[in-house]
Amino acid sequence: MSYQRILVRGNIGSEPRIKEFAKGDSVCNFSIAVNESYTNRSGKKVPSTTWFQCAAWNAIGKNIHQYKHKGEPIFIEGKMIFNKGNDGNIYPQIIVQTVDFIGGIQQELHERQELPKMCATAPEDEFLWND
Repeated sequence: MSYQRILVRGNIGSEPRIKEFAKGDSVCNFSIAVNESYTNRSGKKVPSTTWFQCAAWNAIGKNIHQYKHKGEPIFIEGKMIFNKGNDGNIYPQIIVQTVDFIGGIQQELHERQELPKMCATAPEDEFLWND
């Protein structure tokens, strides 16, 4: 049996964009920035940012689009896929399977008892790079 899982905690780097399809499915595309630092040979701390492109389908994507915005913290779990772009290059993308709204919105929604279900399944036949 094989299993793949990727966990990412960072800040939303681009305003989530949603796309609706004729069959009723929808996808929300956004990026996540993970800021870290390392110490170089001379002992100086050097900041480093890793970017992740993400796609969240249907209910989970609609929730991200409605409740999260650029710069806000988010914690996602998903699987990594690789898409071939129009330029012929291969681009990694995370298909989001679960999300945790860390930060202010999570507390606010819990207090109002409105935290939506944050799990969804992506249609197996449709994966989109941020188009």
